[in-house]
Parts: sequence; C-alpha cells; structure tokens
Amino acid sequence: MTYEQARHLFLNMGEAIKELEPNVDKLAQTLSHIENINMMDNYTLNVTKNALTCQLTISLIHLDLCAATRQYLSGLTNYDQRFAIKNLQAILNEAYKRVFGFSSTKLKDTLIYPLISSLSDEDKDKYRSYLDKMASIKSNFHEPTIFNKESRCMIYHYSNDILKAHKFLSDIDADVVIHASNQFLSVIVQLSEFVHNLLLDFDKRMMLLLESLRNTIED
Repeated sequence: MTYEQARHLFLNMGEAIKELEPNVDKLAQTLSHIENINMMDNYTLNVTKNALTCQLTISLIHLDLCAATRQYLSGLTNYDQRFAIKNLQAILNEAYKRVFGFSSTKLKDTLIYPLISSLSDEDKDKYRSYLDKMASIKSNFHEPTIFNKESRCMIYHYSNDILKAHKFLSDIDADVVIHASNQFLSVIVQLSEFVHNLLLDFDKRMMLLLESLRNTIED
C-alpha cells in the first residue's frame, strides 16, 4: 500500500466513523423503545425489531473494522501495527460468523436468519432481489483470511507452540487482511442497504400500527 493509498483509506475510515456513530446511538434508542412495546406477536413489530437488530449489529461491525484499520495505519511501531492487524482479522472472523455463520447447521444462530425467517411470503417476494443477492454473496464469498480455521485459533489463543504463534504474528500480511476487510465491508454495505429499505417500509407500517393502538385506547 502506497503512502497516498494509506492516507486516503485512513481519512475515509475516519469519515465513515463520524457518519456511523450518531446513527448507531439512534438505532439503539429506537430498538430499546421497540422492545418495550408489549405486542411481540405482532408481525410488523417483530420484523421491525429484527431489522433494527440487524442494522445496529452491521453498523457496529462497520465501526469496528474502520477503527481497527485506522489503528493499524497510525501505528507507531511494527508491533503496534501487527497487533492492530491481528485485531482486524479477529473482528472479521467474528463478524462473518455472526452475520452468515461458518456452518449451515448453525444457521439459526446467525444475524440474518431471524430477519429473513420473520418475513411473510408476500414480503419475501417484494424483496426477492435483495434476498437473492444476499444468497449469492453468501455462496460466492470465500476470503481465505476469514475462512482459515487455523489462523482463527492462532488469533484468539496463546498456543502451546509459542514459536508457531510468534511466526503467525510475524508473517501476518497487512495488505491481505485489509483487502479481506474491504471485501467484507462491501458485503455488509449491501446488506445494510437491504435492511435500510426494509426499515423505511416498516416504519410506515409502524406508524399505522401505533395510530391504531392509540385509537383503540381512546375508544
């Protein structure tokens, strides 16, 4: 990575953080209000809650990836940078696991499963293009940095084979990890676009639902 590329990436990540952080606080506040409404069997409410949970998680992942990348780019020593890159790879691994999962048998534990499974057939048809795109991304996304099980173990544990752990940290390739991060960011941006449009739609439905509740109370 050239100096100009690094500088451009550092500044762009900083702008993304400035834009995302206030939205994260608003999403958390809205989700908190939704969870306090005692109508959890309501379709509109359930989908809205799942969509907000999804969007909040995606936004936090985005923030973490940006912050870890900036820590690497601003590292003052070689070990500062290696430590930041190790953290970036750890975030990538956990983020992918949370959003899509590494195993089809644990699909119900992923972020997107509750949202998609809570949609009615009519709404699934309405958002079919987005759902098909997400399925295609899941099938075709194969970043070795994220899927390498051995490297995941080396990141999270102080291995009994300390020489192997030292070699892993010494050999970690920042450009490869940052490339994987950028690829995954493009994925969650597309997922965020789908959830954003879904929330715009369901926000209108929520307004109608709340208005109906008020009318019921007044009657």
